Amino acid sequence: MTCGQLCDKIGRRYMVILSTVIAIIASSIETSGLYHNLPGRILAGMSIGLSCLSIPIYLAENTVVSIRGPIIMLNMAALTLGQLLSGIAAASFFYLKNKGWRFLSGIIILPSSLQLVAFFFLPESTCFLAKKGQLAKAQKVMNLLWKELPEKEFELMISDQNENKEYKQKSSFQIFMCILQTPPVRRALLLGCSLHIINQMSGINIIIFYSGMVVKMAGVYDDTVTIWLSTIPTLINFLGTFVGFYLVERIGRRLLLLTSTAGVIVSLIMVSLAFWQIEVQSPVVSFVEPNANFTPCGMYRTCAKCVLDPLCGFCYQEHPILGPVNGSCLPALKMTNSYSKLGRCNSTFLGDHSPFHLKWQSDFCPSNFAYFIMAGQILYLLFFASGLGSLPWTICSEIYPMWARGISNSISSSIMWLFSWLMTGTFLTLIQCLTTYGTFLLMACVTLIGWVFWFLCLPETKGKSLEEAELLFTKPFFKKIKLKTEKNEEPVFI
Repeated sequence: MTCGQLCDKIGRRYMVILSTVIAIIASSIETSGLYHNLPGRILAGMSIGLSCLSIPIYLAENTVVSIRGPIIMLNMAALTLGQLLSGIAAASFFYLKNKGWRFLSGIIILPSSLQLVAFFFLPESTCFLAKKGQLAKAQKVMNLLWKELPEKEFELMISDQNENKEYKQKSSFQIFMCILQTPPVRRALLLGCSLHIINQMSGINIIIFYSGMVVKMAGVYDDTVTIWLSTIPTLINFLGTFVGFYLVERIGRRLLLLTSTAGVIVSLIMVSLAFWQIEVQSPVVSFVEPNANFTPCGMYRTCAKCVLDPLCGFCYQEHPILGPVNGSCLPALKMTNSYSKLGRCNSTFLGDHSPFHLKWQSDFCPSNFAYFIMAGQILYLLFFASGLGSLPWTICSEIYPMWARGISNSISSSIMWLFSWLMTGTFLTLIQCLTTYGTFLLMACVTLIGWVFWFLCLPETKGKSLEEAELLFTKPFFKKIKLKTEKNEEPVFI
């Protein structure tokens, strides 16, 4: 929430530098293990919050209209590349067992230091300079970055800066109240918040979270192999961003977002149906152990019901033809969940039962439908990365007026992090209340509501300057307006 105010006070460039310094400090503290890494994690969260807001604004304000979309999409590609490299690093340092986490925490210092040095040689945002009345310096930066200065954009920037002089002396709270009292900005903020809310409610963190579990459902039980295979979703997420990079200025933000979101909805329904089939065809509890009869786990009669209880797990034998046989539901060992507390799958007998090796699962049931979940995950990530994952940042950096850009972006991004926390914090509770397939179906329905809202209200910002994009919200939602542009585009719904 504070990032927007700081962006408007000290500038976009210094905000990125500040976030980078905090990231280096956070990494150093996490590497030391001070107070169980809690201070380092708090600082790392602050750094992410500052940078994820300030960098898209910095890029949007320093980029010419024709390439603004691809540039911001390229920033998201760099972000997903970082996720991929962190997954590869985690898999590589896994072999170091208890010492690997220190290297994983400390390696963050390298790219952060590189970014810190680079930003000392980069200029401030042109719009921020114009907002502060430094028009000559803003024009010099535009000439430096754009080679051929678009006179129209510079004139629009000057005009916008003159119109917004009254906001320079206002406090952050006063600007916030002006945002709420100004219908065009209020409508833009509502749309921006909806983009970030659906971005999280569509379940991206859940899909990534389930990747390792799905690999094990498919029959891979080695932890090392599972960690390496779990990097595949992040690779797909990285490659998918280049689809959006290619299409964002060709088909526009609106069509790309609607197509991407529709693909996400179909993928979520596909994953939901696969989990439904897993529950319908769930292995039964056919081997009732006397020790488990007097525990709550003894009342479950299928694997699906058994693993839904966090205190229980499913013990079975893997037959090469029949699959899971002789299944039983046993209390899980609280400390690790890797063994049962009693019965055949405790640490003494697990894996040694004849004629088939025993297997123990406390989170999921073995099923051949795991491959359908994998296919759904891949489709989801391709569609999400191409539009829904990155376009909220692109659109939000374009639709707010200069005087409200920092605070409006901070509000919408704060809403995103709030819903990210809500999704990850309530996911297990939702599974217990609605089942796994019901939870994914719920996410599909919520995403569909967002799609309908955008279909009716989202304007196209392709080819429009930041100042022109503000005019798209001068009329109420669901009405048509026609902006006067050189190409005389068709009217759009807003």
